Amino acid sequence: WPVYVINMADSPERLERVAAELDGAGIAWQRIEAVDGRALGADEVARVYDEDRNRRHARYPLVRGEIGVYLSHMACWQALLDSEADGAIVLEDDFRVVGDLGGVVAALEGDAGAWDVAKLFSMKPVQWAAPTRSIGPELQIGQPTRVPSTMLGYAIRRRAAERLLQRSVPFFRPIDEDQKFHWEFGIKVAMVDPAPIAIGAQDTKVGTIGAARRAANRADPRSWLARSLAGLRYQAGYRWGLIRSRNQRRGL
Repeated sequence: WPVYVINMADSPERLERVAAELDGAGIAWQRIEAVDGRALGADEVARVYDEDRNRRHARYPLVRGEIGVYLSHMACWQALLDSEADGAIVLEDDFRVVGDLGGVVAALEGDAGAWDVAKLFSMKPVQWAAPTRSIGPELQIGQPTRVPSTMLGYAIRRRAAERLLQRSVPFFRPIDEDQKFHWEFGIKVAMVDPAPIAIGAQDTKVGTIGAARRAANRADPRSWLARSLAGLRYQAGYRWGLIRSRNQRRGL
């Protein structure tokens, strides 16, 4: 399976660091140039971003960086479909290796389980929706009760890449939140344990998406009450979706 690393053109230092991580682990990889959401024209944004659905169903409007991140992951999915591989590993360029990443990649590539996407990292302890199973020495895979809110690293199978490309555009949530609503896309999202990667250096010349999000929140013209109601509506929709999707959690 190819290993794709998403990297902005103006972040060569990040690429140098992750290259050392992957080369040190003996993992061949390929750079995928990240889409700079700041450089997108209004027509390009309107083609991929559904502002109306965002207003009705999301917690907050997407900033340009979030739109670029979504399109960058889509570029990786397309690269997989353009290859002859049955799956791929996708990594953002701010990870660090903390386990046997090569062994995890090999185990996922050889696994015949019923997952579509397998996350390689979670910022919070994982609670499992069903018993995990072994896919290698001291390595487990299972379905998390709630999909981790991160796209730092994951494995994706060809059929999932094809389905996601067909159904993602126009999007109205950040990509990590869309993955949490996996039932809308008809995919099964798994998690490996222990995680072979963790968050690495966050330095960037243009600022982080988190900083842009905080600035956008401060400039949000909606009242505190309106923002709170949007958050409650979002959480209610997510919890209801989780309940309705329980019949999908039949192990991996």
